[in-house]
Amino acid sequence: KIIKQDDETKKSVLIPGTEFKIYDMDHEKYVEQVTTYPTTVTHISYFTDTDGYLILPEELKAGHYRIEEIQAPDGYVRQGYEEEQTKAIEIVINSGTPH
Repeated sequence: KIIKQDDETKKSVLIPGTEFKIYDMDHEKYVEQVTTYPTTVTHISYFTDTDGYLILPEELKAGHYRIEEIQAPDGYVRQGYEEEQTKAIEIVINSGTPH
C-alpha cells in the first residue's frame, strides 16, 4: 500500500491521480504487473485512488525497491519538485515484512 501525504500536514491527499513507479534495485528495472480485467494491461505506473492510496495488483517479492513519485495530483507538486528531481523512498521487502 502506497499513500500520498501532504508534506506540510502529513495527512493523506484524498485526490486520485498521484502516479508512482517502483524500481526493482536488485534487478535494475521498473516493476511491471499485469491486470486481466476487463482487458489485459501491463502496468509500469500505478495511481492513487480517491482515498489517497494505491494497492498493487500483486504483492512485491522479497527485495530492495525504490518508490518514485512521478506525477502529483491537481493542486499539489511532485515530491522533490523544488530540486528538479524526484526524491525516492527506498524499501526492503523480506520474510518479516507484513503483507
